Amino acid sequence: MGVRPGFALALVLVILALAGCSATDARESAARDAAQAYLDAWASGDLAGAAELTDDRTAALLNLRAVATSMGFGEGEQPLRTEITAVELDENGASVTYQATWKFAAAPDWTYDARLELRAGEGDDLTIGWATSAVHPDLADGETIEWSRGLAERASILDAAGDPIFAPTAVVVVGVDPARVTDLAALAAALAAALGISAEDVVASVSASQPGQFVPIITLRRPDYDVVRAVIVDLPGTVFREETRQLAPSASFALGVLGRVGEATAEVLQEAGTDYAPGDQLG
Repeated sequence: MGVRPGFALALVLVILALAGCSATDARESAARDAAQAYLDAWASGDLAGAAELTDDRTAALLNLRAVATSMGFGEGEQPLRTEITAVELDENGASVTYQATWKFAAAPDWTYDARLELRAGEGDDLTIGWATSAVHPDLADGETIEWSRGLAERASILDAAGDPIFAPTAVVVVGVDPARVTDLAALAAALAAALGISAEDVVASVSASQPGQFVPIITLRRPDYDVVRAVIVDLPGTVFREETRQLAPSASFALGVLGRVGEATAEVLQEAGTDYAPGDQLG
């Protein structure tokens, strides 16, 4: 029995349609895989690996490192979660939209949408066409991202005359950037000798942190810092942050009555709850 011409034509059209769908699915899968590889490398802290997946490794690595440092996380695992939400194919490659969510300690999550432009490279492999918008859609060349959080201003404690006992006081936070340390044991010993603190605690805090992070060691009133500045300012690894805090006239002023305000310890944070983080002034 012969095949009717109309049936043969329909069969050919169906086969061609299925082949077209298969090719499109393969291109979309390749674009999704390439984008996911970049996003996974970025979130894991493999910034060099993420940059290698772009068409401008030098610029990408510089930008990613700048963001990691200014966000305060250094070159380690980033508190970043990503999810690809759309893939749009074009004749040159694909545009991949993803949702980024940064998770911060004791602060709300920050979520936004961004887009990656993928282009065919050697051997038809897809690479990320690098632009700062691959990190955030509003990020321009030469810009980075910073975040900060703060607590509500503490209410004043007044004396008998109605004047505040606590006043804005200039302080200097002495810290360490692990990336700048050349000899941790020597640095810890020098800080311990100059500041009267535990060298072991310095080593433990710095060892538990990532390169590029600001690791707070001690907070000094400005006059106290000026006394030791010449001894510690040039130590390899030390970094400093100037702040203003509400403090009593002296560290021991009416301590039994007023108590003490200082940086939250692990024990204090267990009692205070999840709204607070290391470095918060509690008391």
